[in-house]
Amino acid sequence: CDVMFAVASSLVFFLGFARAELRSFWQVTDFHLDLNYTQIGGDPFDRKMCHKTVSDSNLTLGTFGNYHCDAPWALVEHAIAGMAKIDPNPDFIIWTGDDGPHVPASELNTQKVLRIISDVTNALLRYFPTTKFFPVLGNHDYYPTGAMPPEPNTIYEEVGNFWSNSSSHWLGSKETALFKKYGYYSSVYTPSGSKAQPIRMLGLNTVYYYTQDKLTGNISDPGGQLEWAESECTSARKNGEKVFVIGHVPPGVFERLRNYSWFYPQFNSKFIDFLKRNADVISGRFFAHEHSDTFRVIQEAGDLASVLFLAPAVTPWNTSLPGVGPNNPGIRLYDYDTETGEVIDIRQYWLNLT
Repeated sequence: CDVMFAVASSLVFFLGFARAELRSFWQVTDFHLDLNYTQIGGDPFDRKMCHKTVSDSNLTLGTFGNYHCDAPWALVEHAIAGMAKIDPNPDFIIWTGDDGPHVPASELNTQKVLRIISDVTNALLRYFPTTKFFPVLGNHDYYPTGAMPPEPNTIYEEVGNFWSNSSSHWLGSKETALFKKYGYYSSVYTPSGSKAQPIRMLGLNTVYYYTQDKLTGNISDPGGQLEWAESECTSARKNGEKVFVIGHVPPGVFERLRNYSWFYPQFNSKFIDFLKRNADVISGRFFAHEHSDTFRVIQEAGDLASVLFLAPAVTPWNTSLPGVGPNNPGIRLYDYDTETGEVIDIRQYWLNLT
């Protein structure tokens, strides 16, 4: 079935870059793979694909999913194949986490979560065997969901193995060692081109700051991540590098639900202050979690402002948050200036499930 992702929007942020050397990179996120999705058999009011009761007895169970459900394997692979068909040679790929399904804890365990992350890792590697990847964990990449501990554990250890053994283009030994301790890392990427500026990728574990993580709310700096990130920005400034901040759960306020923030209040303030202090070196801020094609703007001194880019999900699942609803599966392609590290353009691709 030759169903393609269509371009939904193209946003040009800056014009007049005729002399700039522009390159591309992908962001893909929130696969939320449902290994039990099925198109056949069963009670139409209790199908396996959603892990919950569905009141619509006329529900159509398509090959690539349904708005009431998390992503079947066909959709996960189709999204990755679509990326490879649209732009098979990006500079790198940012993968911002959340691979497990929205199911009760009783239907998951650590090994099931690890299997899902491994399956998606291998699929990405199949279609992009020589591409550099910068992955991070989401709240659904742990068991129990969202309970990320600021210390070594089985998930960090095994996922670190997946992402270091997959290819030399994923995490190196230094990045892997830190990731296995706390679930975050730093990696310097230098684009091609005579005037290209190195970019220090901070792959953060922002699940630490999420209000669903009950292990971290009373810790001033879980895993020492903010202090470490500050020092990384200082090193980048000294070395003439730019910084990309990459995380799953975003800071700020959720625009679709008044006065609602994903972060604990103290972490929200600290994280935004960190972004403001280092705005001179941070040229990109990439997050996910909301399943929406959206952004944040952080006001800085005077007329200056920073933009946080939030990519939409691959899963079409109809979230339980009021006023949000389902979404068409999406993948996002960026163009950036290799001399400044600034995002120049976004092309948003989506698959119409109707």
